[in-house]
Amino acid sequence: FARALIAERSHAGMQAARRRGKYLGRPHKLTRVQVIHAARMVQDGTETVSGMAALYGVDRVTLHRALKRAAASAVLCDSGAHFPP
Repeated sequence: FARALIAERSHAGMQAARRRGKYLGRPHKLTRVQVIHAARMVQDGTETVSGMAALYGVDRVTLHRALKRAAASAVLCDSGAHFPP
């Protein structure tokens, strides 16, 4: 009984946080500005994905994932930068 009550309260708290616009989960390593900057540099051929990842202190897979997520949410469309597939 107590376990169900704790789960119910936790669920209610998470729903309330979502309504307040809180992000639940682990914070992203890169900001939107950093992702846009990286996409522009890679698109222009000025820098490689590995080079940009090293510049930001993240793994290249992390940068690839961020670029893919940004392209899917159309963040890069506003900036004019597009990451090649």
